[in-house]
Amino acid sequence: MTIWRNLNIGTKVLTALLPLILLSIALVSSISILIAQRELEEQAFNKLIATREIKATQIENYFSQIRHQIETFSENHMVISAMKDFAAAFKTIFEERNLTPEAETALQTRVAEYYQGNFLPKLADNSQITPHFTDYFPNEESTQILQDLYIANNPNQLGSKHKLARASDNSRYSDHHARYHPVLRNFLEKFGYYDIFLIDIDTGHIVYSVFKEADYATSLLTGPYANSNLDKSLSNCQNSQSAKLYIFD
Repeated sequence: MTIWRNLNIGTKVLTALLPLILLSIALVSSISILIAQRELEEQAFNKLIATREIKATQIENYFSQIRHQIETFSENHMVISAMKDFAAAFKTIFEERNLTPEAETALQTRVAEYYQGNFLPKLADNSQITPHFTDYFPNEESTQILQDLYIANNPNQLGSKHKLARASDNSRYSDHHARYHPVLRNFLEKFGYYDIFLIDIDTGHIVYSVFKEADYATSLLTGPYANSNLDKSLSNCQNSQSAKLYIFD
């Protein structure tokens, strides 16, 4: 207490106010920190919104670009001719080949071996359900012929069937394939598409595809790939009263 009495009035006032000053400084510091945190949070939030809007614009631009590419592609006179030629040749390939019973049996054996030795094992590796041969093996003669020519009897390895421009037969279909396939394949590779399908809107047959997978030459109306996204796209086209572009995941 002696020390306190010896202090002058100014020192006593300053000493008395010091706790309040320190408290004020602490409060101001806390408020400043909160304000800074809110500003950082707001900046981060605004950045997320900006990023989302940029991504949304990029996605919109991507699908717009795809739409323009497909519309231009489908309006191309060569593509229209290819669609007509493949559809017509598909319908006559069985009669045109005129296979003997022995040749037809050998053909079916090659296609069956492809399904059992290549397609079904690969499908099983990516499925929780064991696929059955009878659920996927095509029953139509035209489908069997084309899958033999361009898949089973194709000298290129699985995943490279698209490299074959012309099969070994002399059918009108293979004439058309030799003419159109290199151009369609180049278009696919240039723009990075998964595949290109030409589908007969009346029968649902995939009369052409670049990569020649197991759905090639099958019918989307009656075959094993009915109810697929391709089938949904076909159904929309069949039910549409005008030319429209449909995009499915």
